[in-house]
Amino acid sequence: MIIKVRISKRINYGIQCELDSEAGQAVVDYFADAKKRTLYAQSVSGPAMEAFLAENLDAIRDGLDAERHRWSKGSCTIEVGQAQAVLPGLAPSLPAEREPIRSVGTDAGSWALYTDGGASPNPGPGACAWIIRRPDGVEEEGARYAPSTTNNRMELMGVIEGLRRIPAGARITVACDSRYVQQGISSWIIGWKKKGWKTSTGSDVLNRDLWEELDAEASWREVRWIWVRGHAGHIENERCDQLVGEARRGRRNIGP
Repeated sequence: MIIKVRISKRINYGIQCELDSEAGQAVVDYFADAKKRTLYAQSVSGPAMEAFLAENLDAIRDGLDAERHRWSKGSCTIEVGQAQAVLPGLAPSLPAEREPIRSVGTDAGSWALYTDGGASPNPGPGACAWIIRRPDGVEEEGARYAPSTTNNRMELMGVIEGLRRIPAGARITVACDSRYVQQGISSWIIGWKKKGWKTSTGSDVLNRDLWEELDAEASWREVRWIWVRGHAGHIENERCDQLVGEARRGRRNIGP
């Protein structure tokens, strides 16, 4: 598949660009320093593009690297082979259309984690929720109630609680509707740690305890971070939002 790339601006160690393909459109930030390459989506046109990004992340990064000499020109094209399998849940599908069942052993295959969290009022009583889909298609869901918290803390806790329930070394795609979480763990945290957990303005990073916990959990696993638009019909995101509401209103935990 041919992807048209329009580079919006240069950023630290990389670029912000628009991707236009048959699967849809996305605005992404791509960071490529000497130690790691990170691509995360600012916005995605729909589930088909979300799935395409998840399945072709490495190939897209390779393509952008290969066209690095054209970054200054403002545009380029890259070619990416369409993956045959689509990550379950990131594109609309019936259960029969999902990936073939794969065994879970030393190669744990690909897991999917969907999360949400919130407080009402903010700050106030809140909850976080998660849905885990194993490589064999089995799903687990749950939620945790917090009597006094914030939206951002619950968004972070949803991912932390989910990752805790997935084996170390697993390959995972995490889909959440919080740009704070997705951008923070993909990009901002690099600078925070270099500055001793200070922001660009020199203030202390809020929720540092949870960011450190999330960073530790992610470091034990191979994680892809995907942002999805909240309240936009994404099945798993809508279910997580429902679980958050049930746990918060009922002042109780749900599930294991």
